[in-house]
Amino acid sequence: MLVVCNSEELVSMHDTILTRGNLGCFEGNGWIGNDVVNAYCRLLQYQHESKSKLFLSPYIAEMVIHSQAKHLVREAVIRRFEPHLNQIDIPYVNVNEVFLPVLIKNHWTLYVYDLANRRIQLLDSCPGRKKTMLSGVQQNLAKVVLWLAAHKKEVSPYDLRTFNFITPDVPLQPNEHDCGVFVMKFMELWSMGGGGGFPNQSMWES
Repeated sequence: MLVVCNSEELVSMHDTILTRGNLGCFEGNGWIGNDVVNAYCRLLQYQHESKSKLFLSPYIAEMVIHSQAKHLVREAVIRRFEPHLNQIDIPYVNVNEVFLPVLIKNHWTLYVYDLANRRIQLLDSCPGRKKTMLSGVQQNLAKVVLWLAAHKKEVSPYDLRTFNFITPDVPLQPNEHDCGVFVMKFMELWSMGGGGGFPNQSMWES
């Protein structure tokens, strides 16, 4: 009888380890967890040569959602969440976009904070989820991200009220469980200039 050890380490990169159990989510109808998306964020950050994009760990979003972040002051937010940033080896002054994957109720979405154009873009692969205003949780996430970005760039704090909230058209997932795969692909393509549009739906499904 073959015994499979889910704790066996299959991937080790950039201070991140993925086990057989972590990667088992790609089999069948499994949902991708924070460990896999976090590793992909680290990989994208390492590969992004211009260092103009900052890929945040999904654990930051998880901590914000499960904490009383709305009651924290700027200094406390920076002190709590700065240690969880993926490090880059040059000054953060060149960062113009921040990517935050978010998992809520087994559904992944991607927030792209466009600092240069003052836009918050929500990329959601689930049909029928278009939104026109930021919810309370989304405002908390934005507040934390913008405070962290301004702190690392050493610029004056961004005013959330000056940002527009946009939900661009993106390819839609064909089932209930592929949202994590779509979010990882969104990060890859959007960071390469995908803001001008994605390949058509049929290319994604092939």
